[in-house]
Amino acid sequence: MSRHKVLNTPAIRRMPTYYHKLLSMQAQGETFASTSTLAAYMSTDPIVVRKDFELTGVTGSRGVGYRIDDLICAIRTYLGWDRSMRACLIGAGSLGTALLGFHEFTDEYGLDICDVFDVAPARIGQTVYGRTIRNMDQLEQVLQERKPAIEMAILCIPADSAQQTAERIVAAGIHLIWNFSNTCLQLPQHVIVQREVIAGGFALLSRKRLLVDILESNLDAALGGLIDEVHGLHITFRQEDLGDRLLGVAGGQNDYVVLGNLRIADASQHIGDGIIHNHDGTSFRSYRLPAGLADTGNLALVSQFSEA
Repeated sequence: MSRHKVLNTPAIRRMPTYYHKLLSMQAQGETFASTSTLAAYMSTDPIVVRKDFELTGVTGSRGVGYRIDDLICAIRTYLGWDRSMRACLIGAGSLGTALLGFHEFTDEYGLDICDVFDVAPARIGQTVYGRTIRNMDQLEQVLQERKPAIEMAILCIPADSAQQTAERIVAAGIHLIWNFSNTCLQLPQHVIVQREVIAGGFALLSRKRLLVDILESNLDAALGGLIDEVHGLHITFRQEDLGDRLLGVAGGQNDYVVLGNLRIADASQHIGDGIIHNHDGTSFRSYRLPAGLADTGNLALVSQFSEA
């Protein structure tokens, strides 16, 4: 069982995207934001946006939306970004340097990386984005001098040295670690660790591409005579006999068609009533086909892959 389990994790992961979009809207002089606008931007449903905002305690007005200033403040408070946090960075390689150069940490999220440490002689003493890189031998001394100002350590070092370094950090009194090293740290229960797996995002993207390739292959085998155009995830079919052929793909499940992570659409709106199912751990959507589907003109299959 994971420690320090946080409820509503998917919603929390969406908050920074809402926050960034709201800041952009605020800078453009907009006063209100609707759930439909934010849902379209996030490629999700308005009900998801409303439920996410309920977590912050902010309320909107029917037909108007949410006051942007209130939403920004509510999200900052909910995430704890309304108070600053000082951190030290361990590892000033490519990834560590990139994090130092991400000014939004300070400007928007209240994160101040005030000290940087490394073991490479060629880096020690250099100044990167206004911070002088210190020798790791100074770690305990600097943390002791700055206690309790520095609350968090950011690890951007190789996996083979991450555990030992983390133990040094904890012994120096830091109990909050943002771990970018490719390893699971074994630390006391009171230490809060957030591990980031950068390859995780690439793994999802790669898997989506594979699923699309498989889906296109299966559709071509079943509906090859009806496919008119294929543009990435957007497949347009010819009109003739489409309803009967789609029902055939569904295996004759009465008047439902199941096509994985897809929805049937004509122009901008979906056809029929959508139902969410779970099958082998994968969410998919099926739609009841209305009478006369084959007469609706060109239809399209549009990807339903979620960004969450």
